[in-house]
Amino acid sequence: MMNLKDREGCAQIARDMDFMCATVGRRLAGSPEEEKVADYIFQRFGKLGLSNIEKLPFSCKCWLPGNAELSVLSYSPSSDQKKNLTIPVQQVTHSPATPSDGVKGELIFFEPIDWENGLRRSDFEGKIGLFLGGYGESARVFRQLHKSKLKALIFVDTRLQTDWPIANGIGEKFMELIIKPMAYISLMDAWLLAQRKVTCVQLTCTGTMKEGTSWNVAGELPGDDQDGQIIVVSGHIDSVAIGQGADDNASGMAAVLECARRLQNCNRRHRVRFIGFGAEEQLSVGSSRYINKQVKDLDRIGFTCNFDGIGAHLGLSTVMCTGTPDFYMFVKNIVEDKLRSEEHTSELQSHSFISYAVFCLKKKNTQ
Repeated sequence: MMNLKDREGCAQIARDMDFMCATVGRRLAGSPEEEKVADYIFQRFGKLGLSNIEKLPFSCKCWLPGNAELSVLSYSPSSDQKKNLTIPVQQVTHSPATPSDGVKGELIFFEPIDWENGLRRSDFEGKIGLFLGGYGESARVFRQLHKSKLKALIFVDTRLQTDWPIANGIGEKFMELIIKPMAYISLMDAWLLAQRKVTCVQLTCTGTMKEGTSWNVAGELPGDDQDGQIIVVSGHIDSVAIGQGADDNASGMAAVLECARRLQNCNRRHRVRFIGFGAEEQLSVGSSRYINKQVKDLDRIGFTCNFDGIGAHLGLSTVMCTGTPDFYMFVKNIVEDKLRSEEHTSELQSHSFISYAVFCLKKKNTQ
């Protein structure tokens, strides 16, 4: 995205990133900080000469983070570890807080084979389950977890080997199923708990939820063909609860703004619509609201390119696409020739970097 010979572009990308990350910082869905970035995107669209600029509110659940930790209470008799140990955790948004003194229980470990297709064990009463992996894609298994006799659920994001906890968002279809406190710990800390043969822990989570408002921001560059299609270029403006959200997703929104800057003086057959989605970290709530309630010309959207988490210095570059086999080959050839991405797939996944809007459009057209 950065053209190092284009000093104007590089300087503006730096200013956009600085505002979102340093001036505002963490911007949870429905928070004043998220609205500050929505207002900033709105103003930037205006300065870039976009038309039909809209700031579109929608209701959402607003997460109020609190302190969270996991304290080790006892070890296996065969362990020589006798020191007190406290593990940092990230409470899962939408999950209830624990009582003020936490929940205590025997720690039991689950590997994916033990629970992804249904819990095979039954000795859960009064215990806390640690699951090597996220909460999964199955609402049936998720419901089973929360209806079990486990006191609390702890998950490990195995995609990244970090020494800090990463908490995944919760999709709307899962929110109403949550009963128990939920938290994430890092893969390194999960390894530590297993290595030291921890037997009993206490989980304390104090985060809560409230009703709130988030925003989608959209603006357009017109095309020469009045009957042409609409091309959507999008990213999301909110962040997770930890850090400044530089990679996820200030980098994506900076790319959206840079695309608008570069395309404003180009000949365009089709209209190009640029969108900053709110509440994405609650698993695409903003784009879902836009598709289902806010967009008036869904049938004209022919292509959507979504940028999410594109600014990391190290990691696996992934391009995911949803469409026809010909479209997949078209994207694949560009990826291999221009982007040199290490991975691309035609399978739709819940965290697809190609917009949720394309998924919704595909579903609409096949019903």
